[in-house]
This record gives sequence, structure tokens and C-alpha cells, in this order.
Amino acid sequence: MLSMGDRRRLEEIESLTRAADPDFADGLRDWDPVPPRDDRRAPVVALGIGTALVLLVATLAGNLVVMLGAFIGLVCAVVKYRVCVRRSHLWSREARWRPRW
Repeated sequence: MLSMGDRRRLEEIESLTRAADPDFADGLRDWDPVPPRDDRRAPVVALGIGTALVLLVATLAGNLVVMLGAFIGLVCAVVKYRVCVRRSHLWSREARWRPRW
């Protein structure tokens, strides 16, 4: 059995999820989850693949300036992808509540 604090926290999570994306919340409730509505990872993945190809061509050509620019672009694409994943799944680094143990 869950304590009253745990139940209240679960209800709060449910209300936040329902407010953010009702279709996703209904899918979780019905055991048929749908992807989150704001899951826009495809452009970021395409950017990452494009910059990886530019990095490969610049490496083969030996152009250091383009290699550096492509490497920075690739790092930015990876960071943006991680942000998109965290945002689409409502993750956060810090706990919003602390357990009482």
C-alpha cells in the first residue's frame, strides 16, 4: 500500500502529465502508450547525421577549419537531442520532492 504522501505525489504527476499531453496520459492509463506529442527528434537526428558526414568529408580532405566547425555542430546536435529526449519524457535532473527516510 502507498502512503498518503506517495498517493498525493502520484496524483500530482498524473495531473501534470495530463495537462502537458492528454493523449499521452490516456495512453498510459489504457496500457497503450502513444509517443509524446512534442517529440521532435527527427530534425535533430538529421542535423547530427549531416554534420557527421561533413566531419567525415572534411577529415578525408584534411580541412581543419571545416572539421572543427562540423565537430562543434555534432556536439551541439547531440546535446540538443538529449534535451529533446528529456523534455519529451518529462524528465528532470533533480527530484522535485525528497523522500522522508
